[in-house]
Amino acid sequence: MKQRFAAVAEFDAARDEPFVQGACWYLGEVIRRNKGAVWQYIPFDAEPGASGSRENVWTEVPFVDQPDKRIGGAAIPLECLRELPPEGDGDREPNERRRGLKDELFWFRASTYAHVGALLTRLGMVSREKVDSVLAEYARFAHGELSPHEVPGALEAFGVAISAHADDVDDLEGSYTSLLKEAAALTDGAVTITDVRLHGGEYGEILEFTRNGVLVTQDTEHHSFDYLDHLAISEFIGHVDPDPGDDTRRFYLADFVHLRDATYESYYVFATPEQATVLEKELGLDLR
Repeated sequence: MKQRFAAVAEFDAARDEPFVQGACWYLGEVIRRNKGAVWQYIPFDAEPGASGSRENVWTEVPFVDQPDKRIGGAAIPLECLRELPPEGDGDREPNERRRGLKDELFWFRASTYAHVGALLTRLGMVSREKVDSVLAEYARFAHGELSPHEVPGALEAFGVAISAHADDVDDLEGSYTSLLKEAAALTDGAVTITDVRLHGGEYGEILEFTRNGVLVTQDTEHHSFDYLDHLAISEFIGHVDPDPGDDTRRFYLADFVHLRDATYESYYVFATPEQATVLEKELGLDLR
């Protein structure tokens, strides 16, 4: 930005061009993905006193904010980037201070174990006692900022998610058994899993288990004895959901920002649709 624009006036003249609009999108996406923010847009509303009035600086300009954080951040990427080029004479009122990009981003609150715990308590997903015990266990970094891939791990630590190991495992059948039983334990007795068995083929092509007394069969694909079939897990984990008429909670696959060439566990969050919506907005996850 600084190399391209020698003054604010040059930036203003190019504000609708692809370069500036692409830079705005890029900055907004960095905030959204790393700070749990969401894109917002307020259309124009001619009704007197409406939020979309011309007097509102947020009207008809894309911005990002953290609506579910009590003291969250909000920023218009276009205005943040406008602070970067040098000012010319008359660009600003006398004594008006430039806030700067760093000042704007300061207000975006990161996710921490403490923040995740407070959110889960507010959503009624865990007890205050559970949160306190986890924060005591992770006391050294309870308030340290979590990177995007660490947020689902925090949910698992608080007991509202499970994970499937991405690296090598000692025993395929045993790993599937543990995963299914950990998932069933989150349903508070609504679902029981027994008789887990992997058989067929060189490494095991059929996974069978009993859900509440009913046999479930799942095709799997393994190229060795060491690695779980994560696609198969995403397909059969739905069998551990409680019956829809009794309990609206279900398992959501948690997606997040991935670094290139890195290996990540697969995380499944157990929540109601309403809880999942808030977790997505607050923690920057994609739950599906």
